[in-house]
Amino acid sequence: MEAQKNVTVRLFLLAWFVVALAIGLSGRFFYASAQLVAATVWGLTILTLIFCWKVPAVRSFALALPTEHVLAFHLVRCVGLALIYLYLEGRLPRSFGLIGGAGDCLVAVSAAVLILVPGWQRKTTIPAWNAVGLADIVGVVFSAMREGLRDPHSMEPLRQFPLDLLPLFFVPLIIASHLLIFYKWQGHSTKSKLPVL
Repeated sequence: MEAQKNVTVRLFLLAWFVVALAIGLSGRFFYASAQLVAATVWGLTILTLIFCWKVPAVRSFALALPTEHVLAFHLVRCVGLALIYLYLEGRLPRSFGLIGGAGDCLVAVSAAVLILVPGWQRKTTIPAWNAVGLADIVGVVFSAMREGLRDPHSMEPLRQFPLDLLPLFFVPLIIASHLLIFYKWQGHSTKSKLPVL
């Protein structure tokens, strides 16, 4: 029964990714304003957290994920290399392309180190890494909105495939996973009940 619920959650995540992929490939997201991009990120993040709190299958799936699996998801933040490259090409502003890209790379590399050296996953190390990672991704989101409001053309690559998959899929899950790590490392297990909204 539990395995069937896990399959259902995985299928839901796959469906979400497919929808995000379809939107990205259609080119429709290219015309999104800076406010809409930010609203997409925060709206999907809030929906993800609500699902974690209110849907038992999603809650048990999320809380049962090993720390290594959650850390591994953050390896996607190596996309920061692409952001740095686009900055060097003059296609992204410094605050987003260089600073945000470098921050994401740092978080991804440190996540890889924590996976490869499990002994470093201590009560102080993981929360510290998590705090830095959350601050970085929130800073990147606000930087994208600020730069997009200042000059909509400066953030065009973020609204084009494949980088549009960041606001449409990856970033909301990254933010939610940081909150999940904080929750789990406070001593909550798979049997714990998340607070009901």
